[in-house]
Amino acid sequence: MDAPHNRPGIPASAGPLTVKPSSAWAFLQNYQQTAYLPAGGMGSGTAISYSGASRTYTVGLTNYTVNYGITASPRVGSGINLQYPVNMREFWRISLAALQAYSNKYYGGNYQTLSSANQLQVLKDLWANTPKTQTNPPPPADDLTGFSNILPSDFAYELTFMTWAGFLMDPLYGGNQNMVGWDYVGFNGVNFGNFYGEGLNQKTLMVASTPTKLKPASLAQYQQQAAGGA
Repeated sequence: MDAPHNRPGIPASAGPLTVKPSSAWAFLQNYQQTAYLPAGGMGSGTAISYSGASRTYTVGLTNYTVNYGITASPRVGSGINLQYPVNMREFWRISLAALQAYSNKYYGGNYQTLSSANQLQVLKDLWANTPKTQTNPPPPADDLTGFSNILPSDFAYELTFMTWAGFLMDPLYGGNQNMVGWDYVGFNGVNFGNFYGEGLNQKTLMVASTPTKLKPASLAQYQQQAAGGA
């Protein structure tokens, strides 16, 4: 079973933090000549207590509230691993099969055969978790049109992330063929000014009054060049 997709339990407040001052912490505070470092630190000595954390804070006379709300699944893009009892290869296998099943049932064909408008709509459906709500009650777990036990927005995030990764990664890892992604965004890879004999260097480029777009070079090219290849 997939882990529940509930908003993380964020407490409205937290208890006070008690730390002890140390000579190293005091030295840093004195050296910086700033109040950015609190008076306490880890070490021995008399304990100092700080007030507890809160969702609200005040600047001058204005009160602010920290908003923990996010637009997609709490796990999406939050640095928390997907909570599924399958590895990523199986996650993709199930999700791609579900994508085709959903596209065929509701849009009349495999995803790659749909019109651009319908392809875009299918992606919107994934982000909105629409496959889970197309029927009432929701599709059973063995019905791929409902993405089984996988949350469609999780797959949408992985699909988006891997597309960008493939478009912008070093070709050494299998994507970004002919460095078309780097050329599109103006990234030079490992060309620091003279990879192709341009006669430039990093210092020259840094102080130049106008930017210079360099032809990108990949790690594979660098390795070949370092090994004495052409």
